[in-house]
Amino acid sequence: MATAMACWPLLKWRVRSLLMKLESDRRNGTDYVTNKFVGKTKEIFSGLPKPKDWNTFQNHDLPLLFTPDEVQRFAPVPK
Repeated sequence: MATAMACWPLLKWRVRSLLMKLESDRRNGTDYVTNKFVGKTKEIFSGLPKPKDWNTFQNHDLPLLFTPDEVQRFAPVPK
């Protein structure tokens, strides 16, 4: 348990990175990451106790795992 907690800061950034790459592929109609990871990602999210779409998780829940300072690093700049 202690090892998992020590790795948590790195893991949340990896999850964010993967989901951002999947979203980029979806938005741009490319498949750089999608072919390799989207099937497993959907399987993981559908196997949760309360199944959730990964895109919904990325947009609404993932930012809650970061501190306000961390969110500022990847928050979109208002136009």
